Formats: sequence, C-alpha cells, structure tokens
Amino acid sequence: MKIAIVTRDTRGGVQPYVALGVGLRDSGHDVRMVATEDFTTMFQEAGLAIAALPGDSRTEMSSAASMTEVSPVVNMRRGAAAMGSRINDWTRQTLEACEGAELLTGGIGGMIMGLSVAEKLGIPFVPTHLQPVDAPTPQYPGVLLTQVPAWTGGFGRLMSHRLSNLAMWKPFERPMMSARRNWWRSAEPTTKSISNSKRTRPHW
Repeated sequence: MKIAIVTRDTRGGVQPYVALGVGLRDSGHDVRMVATEDFTTMFQEAGLAIAALPGDSRTEMSSAASMTEVSPVVNMRRGAAAMGSRINDWTRQTLEACEGAELLTGGIGGMIMGLSVAEKLGIPFVPTHLQPVDAPTPQYPGVLLTQVPAWTGGFGRLMSHRLSNLAMWKPFERPMMSARRNWWRSAEPTTKSISNSKRTRPHW
C-alpha cells in the first residue's frame, strides 16, 4: 500500500514517525514522509523517501518557544492563531506531496492539513498520535488538562479528555475550513486537475 505519513511539527513531534515509517516500509508498504525540508537528512538516513515541503519547522514554530510559561490550552490557541494564515498554503503543498497515496496517517500536526487532503483525494486518514488523543477514558486525564482534581474521580478524568480534544481542534477549525474553501475553489475538485499542474510529481 502507498502510505504518506504527514508530519508538520517541531523535531520532537516528527522524529518518532521515523520508527513508524521504517516499520511500515519493512512490512512491505511503499512509504513517503511528508515534512518540511529541514528534516530531509533525518529521513534519508533512515532510508525513507520524503516529499519535502517548503519551510523550516524551527522558524514556523518559533512562536511556540515563547509560550512555555503559559497553560497548554492557551498555547494551543496562540499556536493556531500564529499558523492560521499559513494553513492555506500548507494544505495545498500537502495535497501535492500526497498525490498517489492510498492512505494518509499522522498526528495532530499532520491532521491539520492531512484530514482535508485525505478527503480531497478520497482516501482514509488513520490517526497515529504520540499521546492518547481521541481516546477518552476515566483511567487517566486528558493530555491538555492533566491536573484534574482527585475528587472528580473517573468522571472528571473522562471530561478532561473531551475538553482537551475541544481545546486542540476548535482553534484550528476556522483556518482549516478557510483553507479548504480557498484551495478547493482555486482548482477543480479532482485529482486529475492536480496531476496535470506544472510541477514535479512525487515518485512512489
């Protein structure tokens, strides 16, 4: 199967997907990593093909570096606001890089563009998170609301998952929808029109 692993994040959010890519490749799949060009060497050293996207993760995510003293929820909102104007271009670039794929996968950083791209291409997107996201349970708290009062018990921990998911996705909802409208309007909604554009097509 032709699988594209979409990872648009800092190194800590990208490097773990080397292991996923190697595992899928060794299982007989045709794997392509989709990440910013500053990760090209890292993936190539692991023997993985990469569709390098324009940009540098350290520059794109630099705004997050100044948020270390703020709550995770506020960080997510500020990060979404900082990236909002770029998501339109990122979605288009990701769509081009994933042409020919039969399945997309990735975590939060990849899903922001990957969900729309998978829908556009008519293929599945399988989430592969580095943390327990979209898996609510009363056994432990959500990733963004870890300080749940003990007296709330399992119900409180379960709700912290739902609130964490809301905090992660709500800030990106508007820029994601805007990117879909802008790009889908600027090209015919078919893979063929993208294939015929004047650019280098990825080799699977």
